Parts: sequence; structure tokens; C-alpha cells
Amino acid sequence: MKIDANLANVKDIESLSTGTYSAIILKEPIAVVSSQKKTPGIEFEFTLTDSGTEFAPGVPRTVKHTIYKSEKSGWEHFKMKEICEACSVALENPDTVDFVNQPIKLAISEEPYKDRHGNDRTRNVIDFFLKP
Repeated sequence: MKIDANLANVKDIESLSTGTYSAIILKEPIAVVSSQKKTPGIEFEFTLTDSGTEFAPGVPRTVKHTIYKSEKSGWEHFKMKEICEACSVALENPDTVDFVNQPIKLAISEEPYKDRHGNDRTRNVIDFFLKP
């Protein structure tokens, strides 16, 4: 079947400018395991709520971020504490379900990288989490 499209016309999704963005966690974070070191992690998906961050009108942009368990201190490390504090989630034995529907601010920056074809690109990374 021939596909009636000129995909050369499709633009790459631009990364966000460095800055602070409002977001909400709409889904319960999920347990993941890194592919290389098999380190356990928790993957968070943030839905950006600031106007102008949508992919298209009515289609919000999401940003994923995984926090990995530290070999030295387990889950008791600064990134887990930072996200719990930003979302007002208990610091003692937090539950991933407690993050659902929590607003948060994300400090996002741009990071250069080479894609699988060797092309220079930029992607967004979350530097830190803030209370809304």
C-alpha cells in the first residue's frame, strides 16, 4: 500500500526553552528498570499546563523523568526528597499513588546530543522540582 504523504514536510518537535514550567502528574508513576545496569527506578510523567507548551491546540506536551534508586542510599536520596517536597507527598514511606493529580513546577533546560544518525539535536532535561 502506498502512503499518501510527504514525510519530508514533517517538522521535528522542538525542545522547550530553558525555564520553569507548570505541570501536573496525571498518572501514577510506574516502576521501571534501567536497560544497562538493571537499576530500579520510578518513571514520572508530567503534563505541562502552561499555554504555549502544547504540541498542537488541545494536545498537551508531556515530559518523562525517571528517578533511579541509589546504590549507596537506596531511595533515600536528594531527588526523591526533592520531588516529594515539591508535590507535598509524605517524606516517610511515600506511595506513588500520592503523586497523582499533584501540581508541580519543573526547571527544564536544553541538553545537546547526537541522534542515532549522528545529527546534532537538543532535548529537554529536568534539572530540579519546585512547589507550584
